[in-house]
Amino acid sequence: MRSLGGTWIRVEMNWRTIEPVPGQQDWSAVDRVVAAATRHGLQVVGLLTAAPRWASDPNAGDALGSRPNRPDAFGSFSGAAADRYRATIRVWEIWNEPNIPIFFVPAPDVDLYAPLLKAAHIAIHAVRPDAIVLTAGTAAANDTAVTIAPTTFVNRLYRLGMAPYFEGVAMHPYTFPFTPQNDPNGNWDSVSDVRRIMVANGDEKKGIWLTEFGVPTGSSGDAMTEAQQSAILEDAIQTAGRMPFVYGPLLIYMIRDMGTDASWRENCFGVLRYDYSPKQSALMLRRIRPE
Repeated sequence: MRSLGGTWIRVEMNWRTIEPVPGQQDWSAVDRVVAAATRHGLQVVGLLTAAPRWASDPNAGDALGSRPNRPDAFGSFSGAAADRYRATIRVWEIWNEPNIPIFFVPAPDVDLYAPLLKAAHIAIHAVRPDAIVLTAGTAAANDTAVTIAPTTFVNRLYRLGMAPYFEGVAMHPYTFPFTPQNDPNGNWDSVSDVRRIMVANGDEKKGIWLTEFGVPTGSSGDAMTEAQQSAILEDAIQTAGRMPFVYGPLLIYMIRDMGTDASWRENCFGVLRYDYSPKQSALMLRRIRPE
């Protein structure tokens, strides 16, 4: 990552994996990643997500993205994470994309998310008072029967009195197959829309963090060419850099392809191929953000 000009990494801390049984936590996998990031001079955004079965909504079954029904337990988990990595991690993102069903099973609900944010914020700040706690990174979505738009999600957090419980708002404004500047779906525009909501609520001093943005290559139905991936990522980096209320980095999803099956979209978001050879986007990153 350093060779590509990267200075930040987002590390998922999967509650389900770390604490499958109440009170029995195994941080060994996360320890290795955080230690490697620190060794290479990377700053870390810690992502706390994925409820274990014992702390999940009973209607979620065994879904990986089941929403927690135990804010107290999630607060304890968040505090344990902050304590363990207090010397290396200051920025924490509380949950991943709870505005779409797959990550908040059985259904998105801001009123159920808010207590998780509050519990995590209190626990993290008890350990590290200067922590930056981010709201969940919202997926690009519209208001439908099963999804919640980022603007609606953030506005509801303010209505619920959650302003004291976050230092920044996280968003995932994917735009492919379009560049941010030419996105007819308004996904990138939602960043400015959320900013207006923040200002209207007196939160103009807080920033927006773009904690996930990517473009798939490969052969799936909505795959882009490697040249298109590079162009969209470069446009996002440059456009975000001109938005003074966007704090921190634009975190690219992801550094390396997860596998060799190019027909599965999730395999192919990397700027490096599975064998670590560079795609055009990796060469672009080296050009615009030299180490």
